[in-house]
Amino acid sequence: MTARMYYDNDADPSALEGQTVAIIGYGSQGHAHAQNLRESGIDVVVGLKSDSKSRARAEEAGLRVADVADAVKAADVIMIAVPDTLQKSVYDAEIEPNLRPGQLLQHPVRPDQPTGQHRRRHGRPQGTRPPPAFGVRGGRWRSGPVRRRE
Repeated sequence: MTARMYYDNDADPSALEGQTVAIIGYGSQGHAHAQNLRESGIDVVVGLKSDSKSRARAEEAGLRVADVADAVKAADVIMIAVPDTLQKSVYDAEIEPNLRPGQLLQHPVRPDQPTGQHRRRHGRPQGTRPPPAFGVRGGRWRSGPVRRRE
């Protein structure tokens, strides 16, 4: 089976018009997603701990930054981009208590991360993007397409 390559013209940014996307975390994956979405005209808020060293970097990049709980409350789509070892504790403490019906939870790597069972239990749509879709283009990190599963 040949892999299908996706390019900028394959994406339909209108699917996110009028919605807010929360990127939880601002490491290698979080910053790529946040900046790429913002450059595509999407309203982005980065959710970080109040003492995170990444807060200053995200603010310097011109991104709106909030505590994780506030970012989740403000978002229609939530991308969990914190290290695997922290995902469950961040989800349990700051994401799950602030979820509302209709929000979409995304994982940048796979949908069966530690929070996967919670998403299914609450009947929320889940999404993932394939891991090999990262790359540097034009000196900036770019992330690949997002696939949505119900």
